[in-house]
Amino acid sequence: MALKQVILHVGLHKTATSSFQISCGENRKQLRAQGIHYPQFEIDKRKINNHSVLIFSLFCDRPERYNVNIKWGYDQQIDRVNAAYQKQLDTTIDNHNRILLSGEDISVLSPAALETFKRYLIDRGCELRVLCGVRKPYASTCSGIQQNIRGGILRDLQQANVPQKSRRIETLKQTFETIDFFSFEADCRHAAGPVGALLERCGVDYRNIKQAKQNEGLGNISTRLYVDINKTYPVILGGKLNPQGRKGQVTNFDENKFLLTPQELATMKDAIDEENVEYCRLLGEEFTDSTYPTSEPFLVDFKMASKIVKTASKPPHVRGAVETFLCRHSDNSWNKSDLAGVILPAPFLARAANFFRSTLKRNR
Repeated sequence: MALKQVILHVGLHKTATSSFQISCGENRKQLRAQGIHYPQFEIDKRKINNHSVLIFSLFCDRPERYNVNIKWGYDQQIDRVNAAYQKQLDTTIDNHNRILLSGEDISVLSPAALETFKRYLIDRGCELRVLCGVRKPYASTCSGIQQNIRGGILRDLQQANVPQKSRRIETLKQTFETIDFFSFEADCRHAAGPVGALLERCGVDYRNIKQAKQNEGLGNISTRLYVDINKTYPVILGGKLNPQGRKGQVTNFDENKFLLTPQELATMKDAIDEENVEYCRLLGEEFTDSTYPTSEPFLVDFKMASKIVKTASKPPHVRGAVETFLCRHSDNSWNKSDLAGVILPAPFLARAANFFRSTLKRNR
């Protein structure tokens, strides 16, 4: 009996994975016409194109601590949710001969969990082709910090760490007999961009695939705004969804690339240097940094400050943290009293009233 083929795209994070997954999800028919099945999973009517959600929940060591399960309110329903996921994954593998699975969180499974996942696929008659995009250590560090701030996880830039992705790369190399590592920076120079490059790598004629662009990046001002809000109103607190936290959805207010300041870089440079040494050993010099650019100081004018107050004060009780950040970075053409005239949209005010009423009841 001929083996099934599973093309397994394991990330890494921040290598256009979301854009790739959305593009595949929106072009299922075109992929099917080329002999590739890109599954869509679901749970409680949620459509899942990022296969991380299902695979990580099924194979990680503590699914109740998985941030997606927490945000979706499934940390107390793991048995039900994983049973549904398992059934869908089994059905997908059993009923298709050439399958594309894509999930960046696969790369952060523990060595034992990753081995269990691999064994699951092999035991079901799958031949694996594993693909992994890699971003250079400094760019990966800045992007990872920004993502943790965006997700409400990181609450202080002084607590930020350099992600040791070299360990993930080594685990992936040890787990899979063959794995194709490719440079994200090189793929960005592809005529069809990183998504087109990855589709081509999967054996897909990308010319008939309409690419989706999922720009999840935040500018320098926006990133630093949300880490300030996270200090008091984190999205997740103590492994649980924080009922008084800021809204998980964020807005980008500027186009300045988020980079570390010279002072922030100084505290992380040795660790980034070490990652570059490991990347060179594991993958080669083309995957390493040659420079570490830094960010410049910034000032906020009243027009931007007004927009930020109206948009980032979600829920409205976080407004104080937003105003404190803005006043600290004012261009001196306005002050805090000017912000008093910035009125939040009516839905925000209604939610604020509900929040304060519920807080009052809890404290009685």
